[in-house]
Amino acid sequence: MDTNLKKSKKIRAFIYRIITVASCFTMLATACLGKEALINLQREGIGTFSGSIYYLTEFREYISEIYTYAMLGYAGVGDEQGNPLENAGVNTLKNDYISKLNYILKHDSKDLVYFIKVGNHVKVHNTTNTLLYSATQSLLLPEQITLCCHWNGPLETLQFFPSEDSSIAGAPKDYFSQQYRPSNKNAGQIQLVLGFADEDNFQSSAFRDYKVKARFYQRILWALLISTGSTLLFSLLSILTRKAGKTATAEYAKQVVKIYPELKLLLLLILWRLCYDLNLWYFAGDWQFRIIASFFPGMYALFGAFLYLLYRDLLGNGAAFFRHSLLVSIGKYIRNYQGCMRWYRKLSNIYICSILITCLLFGVALTHFLSFTTNLEQINITNILLFIGGVVFLLYSIRLGAFIKDVKTTAEKITSLRQGQDNKPLTLPSGSLLEDTARDLNALEQGMEAAVEENNRSNRMRVELITNVSHDLKTPLTSIINYAELLCEEELSAPSSDYAQALRSKAYRLKSMVQDVFELSKATSGNLPVENVRLDLAKLIRQTLADMDERIQDSPLTFKLNIISEPLMIEADGERLYRVFQNLIVNALQYSLDHSRVYVLLDQEDGYAYAKIKNTSREELNFKPEDIVERFVRSDKSRTTEGSGLGLSIAQGFTEACGGTFSLELDADLFTVTLRFPLAAPDPQGETNHEDIEAASVADK
Repeated sequence: MDTNLKKSKKIRAFIYRIITVASCFTMLATACLGKEALINLQREGIGTFSGSIYYLTEFREYISEIYTYAMLGYAGVGDEQGNPLENAGVNTLKNDYISKLNYILKHDSKDLVYFIKVGNHVKVHNTTNTLLYSATQSLLLPEQITLCCHWNGPLETLQFFPSEDSSIAGAPKDYFSQQYRPSNKNAGQIQLVLGFADEDNFQSSAFRDYKVKARFYQRILWALLISTGSTLLFSLLSILTRKAGKTATAEYAKQVVKIYPELKLLLLLILWRLCYDLNLWYFAGDWQFRIIASFFPGMYALFGAFLYLLYRDLLGNGAAFFRHSLLVSIGKYIRNYQGCMRWYRKLSNIYICSILITCLLFGVALTHFLSFTTNLEQINITNILLFIGGVVFLLYSIRLGAFIKDVKTTAEKITSLRQGQDNKPLTLPSGSLLEDTARDLNALEQGMEAAVEENNRSNRMRVELITNVSHDLKTPLTSIINYAELLCEEELSAPSSDYAQALRSKAYRLKSMVQDVFELSKATSGNLPVENVRLDLAKLIRQTLADMDERIQDSPLTFKLNIISEPLMIEADGERLYRVFQNLIVNALQYSLDHSRVYVLLDQEDGYAYAKIKNTSREELNFKPEDIVERFVRSDKSRTTEGSGLGLSIAQGFTEACGGTFSLELDADLFTVTLRFPLAAPDPQGETNHEDIEAASVADK
C-alpha cells in the first residue's frame, strides 16, 4: 500500500512540473503575441474580455473618424477652440470631408446604423424609422441597435460609447486625430447617430476585421489569464512536492533513454512548426479555421512540456542521450547484418522496406500538413489516407521489428543450448508471437538437463565403481606379485619355473591395467589432481624421447623429429604431460608398420603450441577417430599385442585436464595425433626453471 502511494505521489509531482512548464510557456507565448490585446485592455478596460467590437480601440477610432468627417462637413471647419474659419479654402475643405464621409458610409458601413440631420433636413441615413426622443430629449433606439455615438445639437450633448461629454472641443478627445474642430456656429443644428446591429452577422469587410481582432484579443487575454493562474497554482504544488518530483524526473530519464534522439528532435521541430503557423486570428473564420484555432493554447503548452521533457532527458542521461542515437543503432545494425544468418537478413530486408514505406508516407503527409496549416483548402481525403497509411505501416513495422527480435533471441538461445553455454530460461515479452515456442523450448531444455543429469549420474556411478574396484584390487594384486616374485626366486624345475615367470609377467600387466583404469576414472570424474606450472613443452618432449630411447632403438621404426629450437612455454602439469607423450610414443611403437617412420613435430601458431605424432598403422584403420579413444578399444582386434586399450583415453583425459585439446586424424593408414596448448604469458620476472625441475622429477619417477 505504501509503495503504491509513493509511486502515485511521484507521478503527481511529475505531472505538476509538466503542467507548470506548459502553463508558463503558454503564458509567455500569449503575452508576446498579445501585446496589442494588453494595450487595448489598458485603454478600454475589462470589456475587452467580452470580445465585442464595442470595446475595440480600432473600432472606436473608426467611429470617431465618421463623427469627425460628419461634423466638419456639415457644421463647418473651426480652429482648435471651434471658432469658424474664414478663408477661400474652407468650402473646399468641407466638401472634401463630406466626400470622405459618403465614401465610408457607401463602401464600408453595411452594418452601420447612421442618421445625420441638419436643421429640419435629413442629409444621410439608413434607418427605416424616424429617430424618436423622449420628453427629456434622450434618444430612443430599438433594442437590437447598439449606440456608438450620438450628438444632439439642440442640447449640445455628445454620447460617445459609454461616456458622455457636452464639450464639442474635447469630444471624443481620446480618439480625435484631425487638425480642425467642428465650428460652434452650426453645430447646434446637427443631430448625428451612429450605431450597429447584429454583431454576429456582419457583412462589411471592415466590421468583420474588427470582429476578428476583438475575438483575437478576447482569447489572447483569457488564455493569458488562465495560463497565469495555472502557472501560479502548479508552481506552488511543484514546490510542495519537489522531493518526489526530483525522483520522478530521474526515473523518467531512465525510461526514455532508449528512444532515438532524432525522433525526439523531429517531434520538437513539428511542434515548433505548428506553433509558428497557428494563432487565434483564425477563430472568426470558417469552421476549419476555428478548429485549428482551438488548438492554439494547447499547442504552445504541448511544445513547452515537450521541451521540458527533452531538457530533463538531456540532463539525466548526459552522453547516453547520444549513444542511443539512430545513427549509432544503424551502425550496429549494419555490423550485425553482415555477420548474421541468411534468414535474419531476409527478415531484415522486409523490415527495412516497411520502415522506408512508413517514412515515405509520413514524409508526404507531413509535407501536406505543414502546407495546409496556412492554407486549409488543401485538406482532402488523400492527405488523410496518407496519414492513416503511415500509421498502419508504422504499427506493422513495430510489430515486425519485435517479431524479428524475438526470433533472433530464440535462435541465440538454441545456439547457446547446443553449445551448453547458457542454462537461463528463455524469456520473451508478454504478447510475443513466439511465446508458446519459448515455453516449449524451456520445457525441452529442462528435459535435456534432466536427461544429461541422469546420464552424468550413471557415469559417475560407473566411474566410482571402477575406482573402488581398482582400489580394492590393489591389495590382493600386490600379494600376488610378491608371491610370484618369491616363486621366481626359488629353484624350480621346468616347466614350473616357466609358469612362475608367466605368472609374474601377467601380474605386472594386470597391475598396469588396474593403475590405468584408476587414473582414467579420476580424469573422467574430474578428480585428477593437476598442478599447472610454467614449463617448456619442447624440452619435455625431448626428455620423454630420451627416456624411451632404448625401446625406440630396439624397435624396427625410424623416428623423425622436427621440434622447434626455441622454448615453447605453456602452463600444464609436467607429470601428466610426460605420461601423455609416453603413451603416444608407446602407441606408435606398438601399432606402427615395421620399418616405417614415426614423425614427431612441435611448433607454434596463433598463440598456441601444437605437437603432432604421425605413424603408419600396421593394421587397416577401418574405424572412426572417436572410436579409437573409447576405453578398452584397440586397433588390434585380435588383442594379441600387449596393451590395455586405455593409452589414448588416458592421453586425451590428461591433455584436457592440463588445458589442452586432443584430436585424431585418419588418412588411409596414416594415424595422426594433434595436441594444442595455449602459450603462457611472458613472465615479467624472467623465465624460471620449472620445466627443468618438472622434467627431472618425471625422469626420477
